[in-house]
Amino acid sequence: MPNEHRKFICPDNPENRRQHADLEDFKKNGWRVTDAAKDPGDPNLMIVTLDNSGGGPGAAPSLAARPAKSRAAATPKTKLGKRTVTLDARPDPVDFRDKLYVPTLIEVPSEWPLEQYFKVCGRAKPPILDQGQEGACTGFGLAAVAHFLLRRRQVRPDRTPVSPRMFYEMARRYDEWEGEGYSGSSARGAVKGWHKHGVCAEQQWPYAASTAQGTLNPDRAQEALRRPLGAYFRVNHRELVAMHSALAEAGILYVTASVHQGWGAVGKSGQIKQSPQMTGGHAFALVGYDAGGFWLQNSWGPGWGRGGFAHLSYDDWLAHGTDVWVARLGAPVLSAATRSGSTRVAVSGMSTEVRRAQLQQHTVAIGNNGLLRATG
Repeated sequence: MPNEHRKFICPDNPENRRQHADLEDFKKNGWRVTDAAKDPGDPNLMIVTLDNSGGGPGAAPSLAARPAKSRAAATPKTKLGKRTVTLDARPDPVDFRDKLYVPTLIEVPSEWPLEQYFKVCGRAKPPILDQGQEGACTGFGLAAVAHFLLRRRQVRPDRTPVSPRMFYEMARRYDEWEGEGYSGSSARGAVKGWHKHGVCAEQQWPYAASTAQGTLNPDRAQEALRRPLGAYFRVNHRELVAMHSALAEAGILYVTASVHQGWGAVGKSGQIKQSPQMTGGHAFALVGYDAGGFWLQNSWGPGWGRGGFAHLSYDDWLAHGTDVWVARLGAPVLSAATRSGSTRVAVSGMSTEVRRAQLQQHTVAIGNNGLLRATG
């Protein structure tokens, strides 16, 4: 049976909710989402491609499905050249609540070379991180974005290293999948976590491989309020014009893509040679572009590629790119309530401020299936 194209309105409204129900009906009848992209003729519409070539109900899983069992298994480590990595960044499932980035009339430079990225950073060059063998790239990729935005902020720039661990743990909290016994996450989950909580300093929540080192406690939550995310938009990963425009506005993009064996053979020039041997999903930052492709900042240490950077061709990106997000910092809001670590609770029409520490003495943390969460 041939593919069917359906148009869905992106903003949250009754029509959109009705179309969400229609999409669920399609999935129950054996259809699966194979592609979703903004309508070139109307930025408020998204074209979703549905396929039923599998031959009936249950023939193929939907991108929006949440299978807990398949996520529970640990992602195997992959050998890329001399490096062993865990590549478990998952593509974002379709979510029509995403706000799509629309290019403006801001002038887009003909190229944004890597040297320009260093020039914008100035003396406060963002650190090149190393995630080791753990599949925490969603946290480390977003930390690279946060470091750049915080250091280039014109009013009170912040050179404090942020916590990749907090980004990663919040990504797992807000991602789209059931269960908790898995590694990896999605880019959407990471940016949602930043938007809801901010991010604390690395010293406050240090990174340690294979252990969460606790959870989001009141001290970390309070410190994270100093680095909030203001706004973020999803960028169509197949529209190079939109990606160039977003890079020109923000200076950096947070992306995910499927990685191949060519990433394990990157020389000092930083050129990634495309390979048909796919290995897994990875999150990183795009920091520049030229006529041939994008410059990226990775989280595999300064010894990888060109000092931690590499050049990805447009052909490679269009074949393997999955998600793109652009973001801007917000202004810290430290009200009397947040400084005292309190929460406003409405009881019988009255609002009372209660300290979070006091609330925690009378609460329990429940995970999936009603089980207690040992980490709080």
